[in-house]
Amino acid sequence: MQFQYVALDTNGREVSGLISARSMREAQRLISEDGRIPISTTAAGSSTRSAGASGRKPIKQRDAAPFVRRLSELLLAGVPLERALKSLTQSETGAAAEALLKKVQEGDALSEAVLAHGAPFAAFHAALIKAGEASGRLGPALDELASILENQNSLRAQIVSSLTYPALLSVVSCLVFSGLMTFVVPRFETLFADAGATLPLITQITLSVSRAVGSFWWLPLVLFIAGALSLQRLQKMPIARVQLSEFALTLPVFGRVRSQAETARYTHILGSLLQAGVRPHRAAALSADVASTSAYAGRARNIANRVKRGEAFSVACQSEGFGDGALLEIMRVGEATGALGTSLVNASRLIENNVRNRIDRIVALAEPMIILALAFVIGAVIVSLFIGIMSINDLAI
Repeated sequence: MQFQYVALDTNGREVSGLISARSMREAQRLISEDGRIPISTTAAGSSTRSAGASGRKPIKQRDAAPFVRRLSELLLAGVPLERALKSLTQSETGAAAEALLKKVQEGDALSEAVLAHGAPFAAFHAALIKAGEASGRLGPALDELASILENQNSLRAQIVSSLTYPALLSVVSCLVFSGLMTFVVPRFETLFADAGATLPLITQITLSVSRAVGSFWWLPLVLFIAGALSLQRLQKMPIARVQLSEFALTLPVFGRVRSQAETARYTHILGSLLQAGVRPHRAAALSADVASTSAYAGRARNIANRVKRGEAFSVACQSEGFGDGALLEIMRVGEATGALGTSLVNASRLIENNVRNRIDRIVALAEPMIILALAFVIGAVIVSLFIGIMSINDLAI
């Protein structure tokens, strides 16, 4: 397809032209790869906006980071706010851009428009933008916000993609085991029954497991559905939700990963807000509001209350058991040098790298362990059947 575009070149001049691409997203990517900043992209010969028409769905969570990134690029390139938002109405996030543009044209600040828009934007988004507006550095503030959102999306995507293969391997292993016990072993059971011999213990165990799987195959499915429904119901109960969150953080392997991911998220947001000039107690309160687990949210709110009473962040975090010794030391150094925000942002990146490395190690260990477990089970079944056959042959001889 041919797309007509308007973009800013490296000198900030507005240029236009045609570009061939399979989709609008690819066209915008090609324009960006040429070192230009796309302002608008429309299908050639189309008189309507190709994306972002008023009937579009609201912006999705995963599209928030690209939206903020493009807006920051336009503002950093010198494009006025209204014009930048207007150009984004022709992108895939056009509905959100139109809603924000309408608010801005009515006289609201961008931070007020973002706060009024609601999901997927949160209060800390608006606070970071408001700090940028107050300091005259809206473009850099949006750039930092885009970095926060991109880091969160990247970490979430890595966790999901890393766990997908082990999960799929586990499901396949269960299916192979079920098929072996349901269709293969019963054939040998008939053979053993016809022989009328006393079978070895290991063969008897295998046959008993096969009968159990054949008779109660529905039980794991029922237990899974019942567990999922119970968990969903418990999540609606505040006390149970906090207890479940605390329990999840104590799990041997994944609890540590979850804890570090939450710490990285909290410190990055807190550090960015402090860098932008948001007052410490306000920054602490906003950071607490975006905690994704009830357990961490409770600790973060306690930290915010302590900071509001005048305690240092390092003291408040230590009192609430938040963060390890290295993070607390970084906080103390940041407080002593007056650069706590920068120290926290740098610390969050280190923690994120640790989380990524830990996930890679978990996956690297999980995959061979699952394969070895499946091989052991299949081998044990085959050996038990073979021993049973050999016992029959011995009796025949």
